[in-house]
Amino acid sequence: MKSKRLNKLWILLTFYILFFNSCIQSKLIYSDNTYSDEMIEKWQKERDSINALNKAVSDINPYNFTDRIRLENKPENVYRIAVLGDSWIYGDGIYYKKTWSHLLEDKIMERYPHVEVLSWGLCGWSTKQQYNFYEKYGYKYQIDLIIVGFVENDPYLGNRCQPADSWQWQKDLYAEENLEKYSELIKDFDLFVKQQNADLIFVLTPLAADSIRIAWNNAIKSILDHAGIDYLDLYPAFISEFKNFEHERLMISPINSHPGELLNLFFMNKTFVYLKSKKYLKNGTTAK
Repeated sequence: MKSKRLNKLWILLTFYILFFNSCIQSKLIYSDNTYSDEMIEKWQKERDSINALNKAVSDINPYNFTDRIRLENKPENVYRIAVLGDSWIYGDGIYYKKTWSHLLEDKIMERYPHVEVLSWGLCGWSTKQQYNFYEKYGYKYQIDLIIVGFVENDPYLGNRCQPADSWQWQKDLYAEENLEKYSELIKDFDLFVKQQNADLIFVLTPLAADSIRIAWNNAIKSILDHAGIDYLDLYPAFISEFKNFEHERLMISPINSHPGELLNLFFMNKTFVYLKSKKYLKNGTTAK
């Protein structure tokens, strides 16, 4: 009897060790002990320096975006795109001009000068907060196409800042009850966008593609499919292109797990090709 109990305890212990290691790897958390104090200090200084530059730009913007000031009235014959997102659009540890929405603006304007791309992102923003902004202020800018840069913690429906590095909190976002509420939010979002005679697209942007995150992504795709909302799923291309890459090469640094320059270029290029294929970038008119 005692032996059976010990075996059960050993099995449970092994399971938790494996599960814990899986969570650590999938969240891309790295121990500071892996790196020298000098390297950590160097990365911290680089992050702080870049974030100070980004803040200097966002302090000028009326909504604290890292975007230039825009007029609400859209110029004649201009097609206006707004990318909604969080720190992946604002820029955390990466110069804002190197985030994928700003790279997209540069690439589009080189080829389609009648198209504007606005970057509306704040650190910690969820889909709910993005929708609230668009409903209260963003619609005034006469947007033709809303692109939601979806990140895995975006189904958060609260109003407080999202906790950092809370794995259980993030898993709870994909519980059935929360996803049902998130689905209703998405439908309301889509309805309001349509009332503004605009289009809505979600771009599903990964940083990792382990089995848990793929399941989460499938849940979001199911919600979007059910709502009839168009989306670009970057997970398959991400898996194909970066399957042999170490995760650290895709991040800004080992102490900042936001996507680095390589991933931002990847997001931008895939989104650009998608917009072209959907005819959103022609002749300054909507794709409708």
